[in-house]
Amino acid sequence: MNTFHGVGGLTKDPVARTTPDGLTIYAMRVAFGRREADTADFLAVTSFGKAAETHLSYLTKGRLIEVAGHIQQRSWQTDDVWHERIEIIADQVTFLDKPTIDTTSQAEDKAA
Repeated sequence: MNTFHGVGGLTKDPVARTTPDGLTIYAMRVAFGRREADTADFLAVTSFGKAAETHLSYLTKGRLIEVAGHIQQRSWQTDDVWHERIEIIADQVTFLDKPTIDTTSQAEDKAA
């Protein structure tokens, strides 16, 4: 069974893009703390569709979120170099803190 469940903080503002088919893809980088005190894993998290559009409106750097989904590995070649990426495909993202006033205004600026 391939499942992921973690709590972490956004390391920067998420990035949204839209495919030619009109599907919204939302990419974010999240720091998931380990059991050791000052250690974290920085993982790429991707969400799609309507959920991704909601994320764009409310998520900004520093927000605390809970992510449930699955792990996916991708590989591709550019020029003569192979690249690999392991990412979390989010089935559900839960906001665990309330946005600050600055966060709300940033989200409104992004949506405009």
